[in-house]
Amino acid sequence: MEEAGPEEDHVHDQHLNEQVLYDVSAGPRNHGRLAIGNGAIRVADVRAAAKERRVHPSNPVSVQSMAREMARLRSANARLQQENHEKDNALQHYKVTTELTLDLYRALGKEIPENALQRLSAAQAIATGSSHVGSESTNNSMDADGHDGEGLGRAHMDDNNHHSGNNACV
Repeated sequence: MEEAGPEEDHVHDQHLNEQVLYDVSAGPRNHGRLAIGNGAIRVADVRAAAKERRVHPSNPVSVQSMAREMARLRSANARLQQENHEKDNALQHYKVTTELTLDLYRALGKEIPENALQRLSAAQAIATGSSHVGSESTNNSMDADGHDGEGLGRAHMDDNNHHSGNNACV
């Protein structure tokens, strides 16, 4: 007979996964033993190991806490949606007012004041998310956003037709 080598001794020292053994053994055999290892594995050990790994249901306190958090988040979401709606309405109102003012200046044949053009350009840059707000142009016929007064009104009207995709009502 051959003697067991060091590898075989090591194999016998390893911990057996009871759940896997139970699953592959097709259930218990006579007298509470499994058909693995000539009945050396007890069913009670396998079941105890399987119970230790089960997921326990949430306790009522954590469920209530989660429900409160969900309610808070829903409320915050509704508030933010309302704020966005109000901002969209204000932006549309601002655009209409600006367009009417520019049309009035043109109809009267008056020149739009330079400081008004600069403020309009800055406001448009903020509304569109432009990063070059307040940059000074070296061309005196251009405003701070690189538009002349005539092009500014045209660009503004184009913005009315192609706004940022937010739902807005006039």
